[in-house]
Amino acid sequence: MRTEVVLHELVESLVAEAGARAAKPLAPEIEASLQGAPTMVEAVEPIDEATREALTRLARAGWYARLREVERFAPARRPLPAELAEEIKQHDWAAATAACATLVAQEPLERPDPGDPAAVSWRIPGPGGHVRHYVAMRAIGASPEAVDAARALGHDDPSPLKRVWLFGFVLAEAARERAGAGGPVASDPGDQRPGALG
Repeated sequence: MRTEVVLHELVESLVAEAGARAAKPLAPEIEASLQGAPTMVEAVEPIDEATREALTRLARAGWYARLREVERFAPARRPLPAELAEEIKQHDWAAATAACATLVAQEPLERPDPGDPAAVSWRIPGPGGHVRHYVAMRAIGASPEAVDAARALGHDDPSPLKRVWLFGFVLAEAARERAGAGGPVASDPGDQRPGALG
């Protein structure tokens, strides 16, 4: 029971901390990449501006959740596995964004198993894919706009939006990797300069 309480508190704190920042736009190159977040979920209906904004904000919450992990937990600051680092680092930011989208598209919508090679949520150092699954689902549930966006896209079940959140999360790790993951991480990534992205 104690483990469940700790997990609940961890999930709730990450959701709250990331959500409090998610309204603040990031650097222009990052925001341009986050505009691709709607492609992470199948749209039965055309995407209107309110839906696009809700999905972008959810992806931004994923970005900030990764930054909060790195700030709070030493294991989250460990180097990426070499193969994953090469996949997401890429030679330019557009290519890194596309690589992140490809990885996220393979992530299971259900809680992933640690040994699942398709689960990028387990391949990034830190609290693991289970925690990230719960944080993503809680972030979606805590956002009426995200739930409305899922319905607008034709999904009564908002769980496909997990990949939208995860897209922002993995994109943040790609930016860290390109800037040098061993270096300091800005407490407010909105202060990052475009040059850091290459």
